[in-house]
Amino acid sequence: YATSVQAVYEFCRIHSLVHASVSELDLAMVEFMNAGFLEGDGGYVGSRLLAALSYIRPELGRPCDMAVHRAKQALRGWKRLAPGFSRLPLPWEVVAG
Repeated sequence: YATSVQAVYEFCRIHSLVHASVSELDLAMVEFMNAGFLEGDGGYVGSRLLAALSYIRPELGRPCDMAVHRAKQALRGWKRLAPGFSRLPLPWEVVAG
């Protein structure tokens, strides 16, 4: 969780985004999620970020109920436009060794 939140804080530092208040943090998370989507990251990155944020900053509620509603909407859109996928099974030769 720490690395997910640290990635957002680093993103804020690089792009000069303020994240002192909850609304500023919400906006920074939306920008981070938009950048992740454009870079081709999976929606799991945003899901992990919201979970990490609710763990590290418990004042936001569980799981970040309405405190970061824009970020939750961005995550919903991210998952809709880039749905997850399942991995192919291992070939029997690899399993049997």
